[in-house]
Amino acid sequence: MTRPLRIEYDGAWYHVMNRGWERRKTFLCDSHYNYFFSLLKEITNIYGIEIHAYSLMPNHYHLLIHTPKAGLSLPMKYLNGVYTQYYNRLTKRDGPLFKGRYKAILVDSNDYLTELIRYIHQNPVKAMLSKKAEDHKWTSHRLYLKEAKNHWLNTNAILQEFGKQKSNARKNFDEFVKSKIDQGTLNEIETHKYSIIGGDFFKQWVNANFIENKTFTDSEITKKTKKIKSNKSPMQILNNLAFCYDTSVAEIRQGVSGKENEPRSLAIYFLRNHKGYSLKQITRAISAKNENSVAQALYKIKGKLANDKVFRKRVSVIEHSVMG
Repeated sequence: MTRPLRIEYDGAWYHVMNRGWERRKTFLCDSHYNYFFSLLKEITNIYGIEIHAYSLMPNHYHLLIHTPKAGLSLPMKYLNGVYTQYYNRLTKRDGPLFKGRYKAILVDSNDYLTELIRYIHQNPVKAMLSKKAEDHKWTSHRLYLKEAKNHWLNTNAILQEFGKQKSNARKNFDEFVKSKIDQGTLNEIETHKYSIIGGDFFKQWVNANFIENKTFTDSEITKKTKKIKSNKSPMQILNNLAFCYDTSVAEIRQGVSGKENEPRSLAIYFLRNHKGYSLKQITRAISAKNENSVAQALYKIKGKLANDKVFRKRVSVIEHSVMG
């Protein structure tokens, strides 16, 4: 049986899990949990990863990890290896502690982050270890409800999805976590076919860029975009778009999650169609967070151009002005 493919890229999000060998306990007392926490803090400092949620159970753990710079293997090897040595030394045992290689499920950050955190925080409740998520002290939910200074857990990225003011955001987040997970979403999280949690487009994008044996097909993603020659530099394109929309280059580059930025989308589209730029090159040119966000913006604007005749005519005029 082949091992699942490890996919790593800048800005990736992962649902990471590992279970004790033969479902044996991996945490026997408070000191074990606390030592594991100390290792989580170490890997955020040493390897520059971000941990956004966790749930430590007696015989397994769940983590939500973000890698601003590609690289999950080394911090996970360190975490599992050092903890196993610590556990074996204290319990006077030898051999593997965990079932095998950790599971790293790639997560669609646009649609599934909050759903996944709800799933992780509900884990001890589902296992009947506690009545409420915050009652289980080895789960990160309580840290989302109360400010913890200088803590290695990153809560800001998720809380900002629930409100601008921290107090309201915490309340809304708590209510969300305690609500029932949709069965379709639960199936997606628990089955994670192809080690990916996400919508169809995200799976198609991952497949097209990282998986050799393609399982999904999408002509907009898999085929190479025809290069249309243009002597405009990326900066000239951005400046021309800023002039057309009476805005600034800085505002075009500043993408806000959930808010439409038409000149930004057109910049992505023009750089791809006229310059033949790769997703990586476009990501740098418009200061995007990662290639996934660029790919999704490209997918959306191509869909809009195909289905909206009025928008297509308007873009044609803008295109002539910007690229001409």
